[in-house]
Amino acid sequence: MTWKSHIAIALSFTLPFNPIAVFPATIGATAPDWLEYILKFLGFEVEHRGFTHLWIVGFFFIIISFLWDYNGFLFWFGIGYLSHLFADGMTVSGVPCFLLQHRIHFFNSPFTTGKIGEYIFSYSLLAISIFI
Repeated sequence: MTWKSHIAIALSFTLPFNPIAVFPATIGATAPDWLEYILKFLGFEVEHRGFTHLWIVGFFFIIISFLWDYNGFLFWFGIGYLSHLFADGMTVSGVPCFLLQHRIHFFNSPFTTGKIGEYIFSYSLLAISIFI
């Protein structure tokens, strides 16, 4: 999915519950991709939808938020992060299943990144959440 769709889906997961958390959720929703760029810049070999797209990373932020997170930033960052993985799991490429080589695909992976179906899905979710 594209960053536009990742942000729309993160907003749809966040707005009905905590509109103030939109910023950390948006940052989290794009984090798996921009973390790849940072790691590559630092000289690490990182494949797209590899280490940064592991579910455990998103859950790590949420777990840490229960131990140490005064304003809930890490919690909503983690929700955004997981929304990114959910969205990528809806594409034909899928996302890694923890540390295994197997990839997760949701609902028979109906979308291809950048195609019209992705945008219809993501913006429809956003529209529904705004009405909620």
